[in-house]
Amino acid sequence: MSGYYQAIGKNIYANIISIGRGFVFQFIFTVVLPPFIGTTGVFLSLPLAELITFIILGVIVLIESRKKSITLLKNKSILINVP
Repeated sequence: MSGYYQAIGKNIYANIISIGRGFVFQFIFTVVLPPFIGTTGVFLSLPLAELITFIILGVIVLIESRKKSITLLKNKSILINVP
């Protein structure tokens, strides 16, 4: 998905997704989980990083779809009010 956002010029979203998934979330979970659940925490760090990235991606898609629908509604109301 980060490639899609980069292709359409939404570089901020692309960077949030790729850096968050590849480094930030995985690093945080790799450091935080092992003291609590041992070596299983190391193995769970990647799936949890993917899950958090998926949730963030869902929020980004929701934000973009709302922006798009608001823009469409504004354009529609402009077209309807034209005499």
